[in-house]
Amino acid sequence: MFSIKHHTAIILSLACLSLSACGTSNEKKADKNSIDAIVNAAITESAKEKNVATEELKADVSAADQTPRPDTSREPAPSQPDEPSGTALPQPEPERAPATPVPATTIKPTASRAELKQRLDYAKQVLGSSLSTRIHNSSNAEAIALLGDARKGATDAQRAYDAGEYETAHALILDALSKMNKASRMVPSESVLAGQKQQYQNHRDELTRAIDNHRISLEKVIAQYGADAVVKYDEAEVARLEKEAATLAARQQFQDATNRLELAQKLVNMAVQKMFHAKTVIYKLDIDTPEKEYAYEEQRYMGYDELIPVGIEMRKPTPEQIALINRMVGNGHEKAAQARITAEAGDYPKAIRMIMDATEEIRKALRVMGINQ
Repeated sequence: MFSIKHHTAIILSLACLSLSACGTSNEKKADKNSIDAIVNAAITESAKEKNVATEELKADVSAADQTPRPDTSREPAPSQPDEPSGTALPQPEPERAPATPVPATTIKPTASRAELKQRLDYAKQVLGSSLSTRIHNSSNAEAIALLGDARKGATDAQRAYDAGEYETAHALILDALSKMNKASRMVPSESVLAGQKQQYQNHRDELTRAIDNHRISLEKVIAQYGADAVVKYDEAEVARLEKEAATLAARQQFQDATNRLELAQKLVNMAVQKMFHAKTVIYKLDIDTPEKEYAYEEQRYMGYDELIPVGIEMRKPTPEQIALINRMVGNGHEKAAQARITAEAGDYPKAIRMIMDATEEIRKALRVMGINQ
């Protein structure tokens, strides 16, 4: 494109050539007027072109200002090779650092090194406590052997820990503590032993009551349904369990003795339940005399008392509830025994009141188990 100045110069040159070619003065005057018109037209056209060029220049500058400039404050990203349209080049997988080999002595997440050290220290304290002395001085050979194994295991665990074999140390110390715990249960403390002894005596009394209730129930069923309706328990097995329990109790192994009594009581109670299954025992009311009224109240008392072992078997009361039930039942039995003595002395009105009090104690024990009458 020619510049505006260049374009104007060309027009003026053409005008001068035209002037020199003219002949007469009139012609020259006319031609001069024509040349002036041409020059003026050229200047006007040049001004227009200048304005157009100025506007184009402004537009170019404005477009340049709007073009985003690269951020020179950051490092330029490396250029990527052009990819063909519609085709993705395979990307190389990033290199991964080689896996760090796990040493054989790494502790499992379940036991940190600090926890392992705490267990080792705890084992030392237990093995040096009065508990260890009590087991060592006892007559329980199995518990003493377990104590020896626990001591050896704790020593081996400490050696493994010092050598950095933490998994081995963890397994050894857990086994040592388990054996120590088992040995301690075999040789309980005096307070624990007293509680276990009381529990054994309670279960022995419950078994005696269960056997008496079975005998009374058997007589009632025979009277109303005949001998074919009788369900007996394995008396030989119950006697064997009672004998084993007594032997264990003599060795102060009251927990094992109690377990034998519980099994024997279960055999007796199961026989009572089967015997009364789908049966109704009818008590005939005959209170024409104070003696007969006492006999009726005593039968009523025994009927409630029969429900105690059945209720325990069915409701499974907690040890705390069992202790409360045994205390209430014991009070009932004591009052019933006094009532019988009073009845034998001929004081039936007083004996009736006493046996009714005994019945109320038994009913309270049933309510503890959630059995409402």
